[in-house]
Amino acid sequence: MVGILGVGGIGKTTIAKEIYNLIAYQFEGSCFLANVRETAKREYSLVQLQETLLSEILGDSRSLKVGNVDRGINVIKYRLCSKRVLLILDDVDQSIQLETLAGELNWFGLGSRIIITTRDEKLLTNPPVELMYKVKELDHNEALQLFCWNAFKRDKPFDDYVELTERIIHYARGLPLALTVLGSDLHGRSINEWKSALDKYKRCPNKSIQEILIISYDGLDDNEKDIFLDIACFFKGKPADYVIKILDGCGFSSVIGIKVLMEKSLITIDKPNKFVMHDLLQEMGREIVRQESPEEPGERSRLWFHEDICHVLEEHTNFQNLTAMDVSSCQFLTKIPDLSRIPNLEELTLDNCTSLVEVYHSVGLLDKLVILRLVGCSNLTSFPKTLKLRSLEHLMLEDCVRLQNFPEIECKIERLGYIGLKCTPIKELPSSIGYAIGLQDLNLEGCENLMNLPSTIHHLQRLKRLSLRDCLKLVKFPQKVGDNGLSMPSIVSTKESEIFSSAELISFPPPMNSRICNDDLSGSDFVSIPVFIKRFVGLRSLKVADCKQLEEILELPPKIEDIYASGCISLERFFVLSKGFQFDRFPGLEWIDLSICHKLLENVGNDVENLLLDEGHFEDHQFGIIYPGNKIPNWFCNLKETSNDNKCKIDIYELSHLDGEITGIAMRVVIGIKGGQIPVQALCNVEIIINGLPRYSDDKAFHLSGSDHVWFLYHVPEFNELKGDNLQVKFWSPTSSVSFKSCGAHLVRRNEEKAEGKGQMLSPQHGGVLHENVGVRNENIENSVDLMDGIQHTKRRHDDDDDGDGNFESNWYPRHKRKYKKLEGMEELESNKGSSKPKVLCIDQESDDSSACISEARHLRAESFWSLWIGIMVSKLAACYCK
Repeated sequence: MVGILGVGGIGKTTIAKEIYNLIAYQFEGSCFLANVRETAKREYSLVQLQETLLSEILGDSRSLKVGNVDRGINVIKYRLCSKRVLLILDDVDQSIQLETLAGELNWFGLGSRIIITTRDEKLLTNPPVELMYKVKELDHNEALQLFCWNAFKRDKPFDDYVELTERIIHYARGLPLALTVLGSDLHGRSINEWKSALDKYKRCPNKSIQEILIISYDGLDDNEKDIFLDIACFFKGKPADYVIKILDGCGFSSVIGIKVLMEKSLITIDKPNKFVMHDLLQEMGREIVRQESPEEPGERSRLWFHEDICHVLEEHTNFQNLTAMDVSSCQFLTKIPDLSRIPNLEELTLDNCTSLVEVYHSVGLLDKLVILRLVGCSNLTSFPKTLKLRSLEHLMLEDCVRLQNFPEIECKIERLGYIGLKCTPIKELPSSIGYAIGLQDLNLEGCENLMNLPSTIHHLQRLKRLSLRDCLKLVKFPQKVGDNGLSMPSIVSTKESEIFSSAELISFPPPMNSRICNDDLSGSDFVSIPVFIKRFVGLRSLKVADCKQLEEILELPPKIEDIYASGCISLERFFVLSKGFQFDRFPGLEWIDLSICHKLLENVGNDVENLLLDEGHFEDHQFGIIYPGNKIPNWFCNLKETSNDNKCKIDIYELSHLDGEITGIAMRVVIGIKGGQIPVQALCNVEIIINGLPRYSDDKAFHLSGSDHVWFLYHVPEFNELKGDNLQVKFWSPTSSVSFKSCGAHLVRRNEEKAEGKGQMLSPQHGGVLHENVGVRNENIENSVDLMDGIQHTKRRHDDDDDGDGNFESNWYPRHKRKYKKLEGMEELESNKGSSKPKVLCIDQESDDSSACISEARHLRAESFWSLWIGIMVSKLAACYCK
């Protein structure tokens, strides 16, 4: 079975007909069932379709009567099960149609082909089709030719019509139906008639096109229709996450509704996660709303055209049906008048109305208003002084750079989840902010004039995110009186005119078990993150980037996941680097950004290398960190140095014998900046590829400056993720100024033991990374011969590649598979196990060095003895041994 999917008018039926005409002769029988959707609406329609199918395939001119659907299914199975047939089911829109006409491929003979055209992707999943082709819009050249053949009866326009033709092509957006209909409609008409027609299309879409496109809309339920119309009128090109929140707030089941619209090819979501809708579908949706009241805009459910909105507002009539108004980017709107005659208004969007100065006070009394947006209204100075909006859920006033006062809230607003005041010049919030008891997200980023917050902010028990980034004048956080009558400590700001000792800390006054989950304090003047930040039990993300005065982080909340401390140039003390990451205390910790924290790394030094992997606590714990540095520890299995390239990759071969033994992969890359010390925002990616297939990937954005940085990751593979013979770790960056100087990978094996000597090891119960150990007891030799056969070492070779000072050449150090065999006379070696200088016999079929056949065993460990052998070919070894 093959499915052909696409929006109405995209050319699905045309493609199916062309296929049918090309290959139908190759089959014993064939049938093209056209317009299944329309035919199925009539009484006994499915029975008629079954009878048509049988009659055409069997070539029987007599009318085959099946009586009912169930008997028809049996007849199709019985009469066609041995015939190789071609069946086209055109314009299917219900699963029952497929179930009664071609429920299973085994209804038909071997080699049969069933082709289904539909607007609904979901229909192609049950029964599942083997191949689905989604028809795309025509490109510019294809669209131009199709239009010209219909408008001019040739493949290019007449000279006088070139510009108008381009406007038509742009309007149709590659939809074959529109190009065909409009070309035929404009054929033989004058230039003035063309211009008049184009103006008409903007106001009222072509009826023939509408009739085809609206079929998909008619098949939606009420919830899906409302969501489609809202997207068509207001949300095309808007972020999907934002739209979903709004639609959910309006009582729609948005997630399932959006999924249905996507399945029916009415909308898509692009890579930036924004809604995409064909222009003609958008016009269709808006025309549906316009037809609610063609003559009186005030009687429509939605308004988006600024002239209609101005007309409505100036007429001062009642608008009981109007629930949404969007006047975004209207440059002529200077004030919003009395809206009390629109009592059912739920959405009012005024984004980027840069001439808007005043919003009438009645807007603050709309009891059913859910969304109020005035983002980017750069001249707004007059806003309602009071808000009594019991249904309000989103209040967005970001970038209203002249709005100095926030209104009083006169009633409890339980649903208000978000208030955005980013980059407004307000100096304070009113104490009535405490009435917003449902508030979860308060964005005050960039409020440079904000000096303090009211004590009632402690009433916001549901607050999860408080952004105070770049609030440069914020002097203190309000005091809260505790149960013992004592005041909670307040935030202290280190203004340049004030001098604080190192004992004077920034203090956060969280209520006990605070639910704030995303605290953005970036760019603030704080000196310290104190111990009692751990009382923010809901805090998942701590953002203190570019806090130039921050000197210490003394504690973390228990559920912390991400820490962003990039650019904290004064940071000297971070307790997790001195006490270990303590994943038992912070089980969710996954990411720490310490880029451009040069002072911190001066204090920590090389200890950060040991801290990352010498305690064994990475088992089953994904983690990543970036910090200033340029070293990859010697105990990394595989290393590669590059020539300042923006990519680096390592290949590790012969994994199959380690199946089930790998518990984690440690990866590091040293990142530099080409051309000096200029600050760079870098995007870096890492990918794990097994046998040519990507199995894991991650990407991070860093701010880099001043020196090289190390990006470390620890990945815990899923079951069977590393199944294969070849593993490749690949680092790359699309940022042209970024260079990778070296990269490394280390496979962490199960039950690696802690060895004695210089190198720090992981205990076997942790199954962690094994550091290189130089001093291993000789008595381990006695077990080495039995262990070495067929085992692949996972450490990097040191003997030949290390220059003695820990420096390595500009190449990576691969692992070579070695084969070992217990030879005749090996008993003599084993008998010397008590000797201080035991002899080792080794075999390597790739070596020509016969002098290495008998060597002094050194640096031996029972589990890794085989990783240190150097051998020669079997024949040479035998000859050497006999001598």
